[in-house]
Amino acid sequence: MQQIMTPVKQRYLSPQAYVKDMKNNQQVDNIEQVQFIPPQIGQGGFGKFLVKYKMPILVAR
Repeated sequence: MQQIMTPVKQRYLSPQAYVKDMKNNQQVDNIEQVQFIPPQIGQGGFGKFLVKYKMPILVAR
């Protein structure tokens, strides 16, 4: 079965996925802006990051 790839200009990432994405984009320099969104009281996790890209990237949906 084939994965469907969709171009996105921005996406939400967990802290682990953000670190992985930063390592991949270190040489490409495609990240325009990053905004940390803190966790809400009563919810699990450590928050998330809203990453905006200069050029759209393909993400499996």
